[in-house]
Amino acid sequence: FNTYNADYDVYYRIFYNKAWSSLEIGFEALTDIARFLHINYQCFFSIILSISFYLLYNGINALIKISDKKYVYFLYLLYPLMLDITQYRFFLATAIVVFCLKYLVSEDKGDIYKYLIGVIIASTIQITSLFYALFILYRIPHKKIVYKYSLLITFVLLFTLLTVNTDFIISFLSNLGNTKMAIYFDNHLNFGILIAFYYMLGSLASIYYIKKEMKLNNANLFINFVFELHLIILFTLPLVYFDFQFLRFWRSLSILKYCVYAVYINDKEIDLTKRKYFLIIILCYIFSIFLYEILYLRFENVFELILKNNWLLP
Repeated sequence: FNTYNADYDVYYRIFYNKAWSSLEIGFEALTDIARFLHINYQCFFSIILSISFYLLYNGINALIKISDKKYVYFLYLLYPLMLDITQYRFFLATAIVVFCLKYLVSEDKGDIYKYLIGVIIASTIQITSLFYALFILYRIPHKKIVYKYSLLITFVLLFTLLTVNTDFIISFLSNLGNTKMAIYFDNHLNFGILIAFYYMLGSLASIYYIKKEMKLNNANLFINFVFELHLIILFTLPLVYFDFQFLRFWRSLSILKYCVYAVYINDKEIDLTKRKYFLIIILCYIFSIFLYEILYLRFENVFELILKNNWLLP
């Protein structure tokens, strides 16, 4: 059995105890429960995806009400739905975090702990989800501090990673027993770094444009929230220099970004011509990402794999 997709194949072998597992305890517990209930892998795979989509849908609805969601669904179908399906462990962890974002925007001081508990639960599925704990910077009263922290961390990381010998980083992480993380620093991107910057800066620029165009209302509060989350994850930008996989943190915010786009496109107070041009630009922008990351980089192990197995169908 080989789908040519490393994530899917590894999870398949672990599920049937054909490979030694070093995965997080939460995900292993889910596989143990599935085997105990005599659920086969394909059914387990479908259940995980269903739970993820449910958490994602309800998490978004708790943050913003959008009357016409067709733009959100279409853009998400283009990118990154196919990656989320094949990397479904990270998808489930991200969905848990998105579901808990409502606690982050809540005015109740105690809800911040509910959000952190959600992040901890997500980290038992995919350990890198601990990164999302940084989103509590959003709760800092003076918003300019959020921007300063984000930029400071970005430049410190950029300087460190470009000046420190990567062999030292790999050795340090390996000595800590974190060989999986060490692998990320064992190579450098060339042309790929330009694509990553294109995706990141395109995300920030498009949301910033909408932020400036929209009038102050409840929807605008949501737009500010999404924009600030993107600012906080700016520090991952230098990490992408070493591995394209770090782009997954930006990818995980795609559904929120598309909701921002939908709010703008559906706002009848904004000139129709402006909205049409914006939609065309965004479609070209997302489609170009789809062409490079799905069709060019992962045609066989993602695009072809999903279509052959009908994984886009319920």
